Amino acid sequence: MMTKYETGGFGLKLIVPVTITRESNKSVWFGNDSRLKRSSYRNYFDTWDQAREYLITKAQERVTKYENQMNYAKEKLGEILKVLSTEE
Repeated sequence: MMTKYETGGFGLKLIVPVTITRESNKSVWFGNDSRLKRSSYRNYFDTWDQAREYLITKAQERVTKYENQMNYAKEKLGEILKVLSTEE
């Protein structure tokens, strides 16, 4: 039995320690059930600090993505306003 740290799932805890029965490079096992170590829903890490860094990095990536989308939308709005102000 080994302890891994799971991110994802439901609830208020962002990082939950879980006990696995075995692991490979890509999967962890809970008895006869296996899960991928990395998926869009849950991820498993060897340490709490690795799980923490993963969550922070993912959140920072989302912020950057939405900032880029907002900047693009503002540029498009500016272009529309410029065109419409010269058409009258």
